[in-house]
Amino acid sequence: MQGTSEDDEKRNERTYERARARVASLVRAYAKTNPLMKRCMEEIARASARGGDENDERRREMDVIRELPLDHIAFRSIKTKDCGLDELRAMFEELGYETKEETMRFEAKKVRARWLAPPRAPKGKMELPRVFLSEFLMEDCEDELRRLVEDVLERVGRGDSHLNSAEASIGRVARWQLPTASEYAKIEKLSEYASWTLLHGYAVNHVAVSVFQLCKMYPETQVKDLDAVRACLESNASTARAKWNLSGGGMIKLSPDGLLAQSSLMAEPCKIPLHKSRVTSSDKFGLAKREDFYKEYMLPGSYLEFVVRLPTPENKNKPFEELVEADLRDGFETSNADKIFDSTSAALHRRTTLDGSGSAAVANGSGAPVASRASIAGEAPVAGEVPVASAAPVADEAPVEGGAPVQEASSYGTGSGAPLSSSLLARFKRFIGVSSVKADAPAGVQEDEEMHESEEMKEDEEMKPAADHDVIDLTL
Repeated sequence: MQGTSEDDEKRNERTYERARARVASLVRAYAKTNPLMKRCMEEIARASARGGDENDERRREMDVIRELPLDHIAFRSIKTKDCGLDELRAMFEELGYETKEETMRFEAKKVRARWLAPPRAPKGKMELPRVFLSEFLMEDCEDELRRLVEDVLERVGRGDSHLNSAEASIGRVARWQLPTASEYAKIEKLSEYASWTLLHGYAVNHVAVSVFQLCKMYPETQVKDLDAVRACLESNASTARAKWNLSGGGMIKLSPDGLLAQSSLMAEPCKIPLHKSRVTSSDKFGLAKREDFYKEYMLPGSYLEFVVRLPTPENKNKPFEELVEADLRDGFETSNADKIFDSTSAALHRRTTLDGSGSAAVANGSGAPVASRASIAGEAPVAGEVPVASAAPVADEAPVEGGAPVQEASSYGTGSGAPLSSSLLARFKRFIGVSSVKADAPAGVQEDEEMHESEEMKEDEEMKPAADHDVIDLTL
């Protein structure tokens, strides 16, 4: 019996290490394309480490990607016959994650979501993050929006010209090409969720830092609640410009039971070149010449969230030192998540300001994170406020002459108009690391796969254009 127990522990540890390596890879890719969010993570980690032993070299030289405790990571998708929520869920289940029964529906956004619990962490190891998956429900949206989205999804490898879609530079993971400026503007007006997903595909939508696990890792940290997180980021010039999501009237989103508090930063704007128009002409020899005009827009990227989970009623009297993740309020809250989704709203980002008064969370002196029901109120939106980033394309832009261009297929795409094939599904699974590592593979396998993945990312970097141009000449 003891031998069986030891075998189970070894099997669980292998499962944990495999999942941990994949999560680290995903977070690394997220950090690479979201520098402001990465700086915020690093500042929280440094501030927490400063609360302890200054001579602790591990704390001074922390690998924030591997050591900052996360509550969850999130992905968006579009419900199609190819790769929606259920397909993503199956991929994470292969990593040892367990899908929970709870299904959240967001009727106004035409979105549904589910979450998965991570493999059990071996003794002395950091808890792995939950996975939050959501999908846009095509069958529930209006005919116009459905048609617009389907037009983008179906435009893969069609035509005789190929344009670089700059996917490597924005961390995009999708089989479809970027929408044109006109398409994006029309879709964004009807569904912010769908427009973001068409831009970024299956890239990490956001990561969430666990304040509870942060307090466990650094007992002397001053970052014990969401107010302290805010103060920490505002105290550093490199992170002070990050804006908070005030959707719903406050910085903190609190569950009805008062045990789950969440705050998120607004998505970091990133430069994305979208196709504006195509001009066809003839040169002096009568040969056809086509020029495609692009414009760079500052559009929402990914964002960062912070989560405080409090003990359930039966565990509320436990000393903080004895509390573990299983003693806390688990799962997610639909009302909270509905507002957190707005972190990628370009319109909300432009008008978000934060009132410096008020307190959203208080410390009780026990070292444990604490949340209160009071939220920090934001100022009313200012009409006509000048946005920090360049404006997004507008829906009434001139139509594209000659139809939408065809960009290069994604590095994870097939370049054909066919549905997501088994080979492409395998390539996407390789991206999150579930196809080439066997269930009982030794820990060294993950390191080899990460090196292979790193080389692929370098190849993607080499695909980036040498310089930014408004006009790309595609003379045939």
